[in-house]
Amino acid sequence: MRRTHINAALFLVALFIMGVALSLSAAPTRPASTSAPPARPSGVVMPQPVLRIATYNVENMFDRYDDPYTADSSQDQGTQPKPARALYALAKMIKAVNADILALEEVENRGFLEEFCSAYLDGMGYRNIVLIESNNSHRNGRGIDVALLARVPVISATTHQYREFAVTNGGTMRFHRDILQVRARPPGFPDVHLFVVHAPSRMGGQQRSEPLRLAEARAGVAIMAEQFADKTDAWVVVLGDFNDEPKNASLGVYESNPGVPLRCVPATDARGKPYTWMKAGSPYPPSCFDNILLSRPAGAQLKGKGRIWNETGAEDASDHRPVSVDLSAPAR
Repeated sequence: MRRTHINAALFLVALFIMGVALSLSAAPTRPASTSAPPARPSGVVMPQPVLRIATYNVENMFDRYDDPYTADSSQDQGTQPKPARALYALAKMIKAVNADILALEEVENRGFLEEFCSAYLDGMGYRNIVLIESNNSHRNGRGIDVALLARVPVISATTHQYREFAVTNGGTMRFHRDILQVRARPPGFPDVHLFVVHAPSRMGGQQRSEPLRLAEARAGVAIMAEQFADKTDAWVVVLGDFNDEPKNASLGVYESNPGVPLRCVPATDARGKPYTWMKAGSPYPPSCFDNILLSRPAGAQLKGKGRIWNETGAEDASDHRPVSVDLSAPAR
C-alpha cells in the first residue's frame, strides 16, 4: 500500500515536470514587455544616424516643351529635350547614390523635375522639391536652374539672384544662375544650411571666365558671413558645380573665409580617381568641378571621405558624376 502511494506521487511529479517543460517550449521568445526598448549594454556604443548629402550636375535636363522666352530646344546650345534613355540612366544613378539631400544643377524647371521624380524616382521619398527660377531662366538665357531634392524636412528656401556685387575686372554683376540657400532639418541633426552653386562655365577661356567665378565666390562668402559669422556651431554646406577644381582660386576664396571657415572634402571614385567631369571625345581632360565644402561643425561629423559615383552607365546620364558625403549625427 505504501509503495502504491509512493509510485502515484512519483507519477504526479513526472507529469508536473513534463507540463512545465512543455509550457516553456511553447512560450514566446520576445520579451514579456515591449513598452520600452532593451537597455543599452554596458560599454557598447549604439550606431548614430547617418545623413547623406550629394550634388549632381544632370547635364541639360530639358523637358519636351519649347519655352519661347529662353534658349531651350536649341541644338546649337545643347538644350534639346533630354532623351528617355538618358532620364532612365539618370534615375539609376540617383537611386545608387540614395542621398537624403541631393543638390542638382542644369534643371530646366520645377514642373519637369516633379514629373521626373514621380515617373522615375517613385519610392525614393523626395517629397521636398526646391527650385526657384534663376537669372539663367530669364529672357534669352539657356533656361537652366539649380535645385534640391530632400526626403528630410525643409524649413525654408532663399534665392540670392538679385544680389549685385563687384567683379574683379571692374563693374558689377549678379549670379549667372543663383546661389540657392536651403535650410533643412533632418531628424537627430542640427539644422543644415545648404548653398547650391553653379558657377559660370569656362567657355571663352580662363582669362574671361575666372574673374566671374571669383566674384561669385566672394559674394557667396559675404552672404554666409552676414548670417553665420557669430554662429560658430552652424552646419553650413556649400556644394555644386564650381567649374573649378579644389586647387583653383575660387575654391580658395571659400576655404579662406574667416567668417565661416569651410573645407573642401576630398573625394574619389571606386577606382581611386578624383574626376567628376569627363566626356568621351572631348579635347578637355577629366576634371574635378563638382565639390562639397563643409563648415567645421559639419566637417567634424564626416565619415571617411567623399565618394564620386562613377558607376556603370554613368556616361549615359550626364557628363558629370555625383559626389556625396556621409555625416554622423552628433552625440547627445
